Amino acid sequence: MGTITREISLKSTSKDRLDSLQPCYLFSADKFYANARSFISAFKETFDDFTLAYSTKTCPHMLVLSELRQVKGANIEIVSPRELFLAKLAGFEDNEIVYNGVIPDDENKFRIAAHGGIVNLENPNEVRRLAELAFRTKTRIEVGLRVNLDIDESRKWKSRFGILPGTDAYKECFELQSDYFEIVGFHIHVHGCRSIEMWMNRAAKLGWLGKTVKNLKYLDFGSNMFGFMDDRLAAQFDTPIPTFQEYAKAIYHELNALYDVIPTIIIEAGTPIVADTMSVVGKVENIYERGFDTIATASCSVYDFGFFHGSDKKVPMDVVHRSQGKEYSNVEIFGYACTEDDTLCKSYSGRLAIGDLLIFRNLGAYAVSLRTDFIKTRMPVYAIDEILQE
Repeated sequence: MGTITREISLKSTSKDRLDSLQPCYLFSADKFYANARSFISAFKETFDDFTLAYSTKTCPHMLVLSELRQVKGANIEIVSPRELFLAKLAGFEDNEIVYNGVIPDDENKFRIAAHGGIVNLENPNEVRRLAELAFRTKTRIEVGLRVNLDIDESRKWKSRFGILPGTDAYKECFELQSDYFEIVGFHIHVHGCRSIEMWMNRAAKLGWLGKTVKNLKYLDFGSNMFGFMDDRLAAQFDTPIPTFQEYAKAIYHELNALYDVIPTIIIEAGTPIVADTMSVVGKVENIYERGFDTIATASCSVYDFGFFHGSDKKVPMDVVHRSQGKEYSNVEIFGYACTEDDTLCKSYSGRLAIGDLLIFRNLGAYAVSLRTDFIKTRMPVYAIDEILQE
């Protein structure tokens, strides 16, 4: 774990406000709204029929979901009964919900499908149950299948999820179709493959499979795309960060070669629109010069950083000074956890003092989702626009 640091200035009122609220997460609703609108615009410029379904699991806080509700044309993707509760609390109707996931929730999935929402079924057992429920109640529903596709020959991106096309189980799913139960879409989600090349492979393979369905209505590509990020983070990747427009054009290039009329395209974006909207704020609580080492401890922890814990990427860190401090070289900054790996910054050089504020950027994706009560209670989330009044 490491950071790339810089010093920033804030008004005294903002410093005092942050000092009283830290440790905490700061969320920018304005940035989130702008990111979501940019994503929708990029895809609607390319596709006649496109749906953004925000991935709730990426950051399910109600500040985020409430802002999502204000974005025209944005739907919501869920994977559990708890997330369904949150989606409803935020004001989303059944026909604005995409329901995926491995957790059995037959009644809710059936209701959402019956009311015009998107339900992608994960395994043959779930398909059997929903088909039987539709037949028993004489209620017509349309569903999609989550499928398991190798998107490159190395199988590096092999997934644990979905039904393997061509197998007996896959064929049985279509044999279960009736006047009340029809498969009209496919869904795929492959973890980690964010490059344009892998997205073209994904589009080509899912697009080809879609051609085998008589009444295909949609292709749901899941997500795993790059999005807006701090320049200090972007510089750590080996390749340029694609734009939303570049992703859209790559998918279109493959589908346009297969379809006269491209079906509805669904992208379940989470990280691309929420990652750079949230920061973690902590405070330097102690500085200890120990022989050749200088160690500082902070009020926040790497355990508050989600998937960045254990990552080889350095989290961008800004220092807000609260006093004159002292010039240091190679300070190791640690979090509050009683573990050796709770490293916030391996080497900080510059002015530092007890009481200085530390702001860690680009932590909107999965940090709030994965926070725990380990050592300390979970940090609260505040709206940054109400605090940093410049």
